[in-house]
Amino acid sequence: MAEWAADTARDQLATLGIGAPHATTLARVLQLLDADALDQLAGAWAQSLAPVAAIAIDGKEVRGAKNGGGTRIHLLAGIDHTTGAVLVQQNVSEKHNEITYFKPLLEGIKNLQCVVISADALHTQPLRRTSAPRGALSHSRRRRDRLEGRSAGSNGLPGSER
Repeated sequence: MAEWAADTARDQLATLGIGAPHATTLARVLQLLDADALDQLAGAWAQSLAPVAAIAIDGKEVRGAKNGGGTRIHLLAGIDHTTGAVLVQQNVSEKHNEITYFKPLLEGIKNLQCVVISADALHTQPLRRTSAPRGALSHSRRRRDRLEGRSAGSNGLPGSER
């Protein structure tokens, strides 16, 4: 960020009569920000740029980052397949796993209509499929059932349809 400010903003800032901020100044300002609020604002901005067709949900441990207690930071994020933009992300606390954060993460996405969601097998448990907000995964479940030869009310065996 400091490099960008030094290189990119130099001309623009010079017209205002000020210089580029030093790296330590940027660090101090960023430390004062509410990280969750910044995540929400950046995600809302990214979602407003273009319609989202597909979202990848994945959790990652942030290399080299630790919280105040010295434990590593693990984030669950939703990324736009087309642009690579992070649309939503949440810090997964050390006492929980990604499963409990899946539904709240999806609730941070403005419009899930006609959006394909990809996620680890961990998130395909029945609880995840039935509790996704606004029917986000119901289409995928119906499609999977159709591919496996089941219809609504079927037990999956040939001739068992109602």
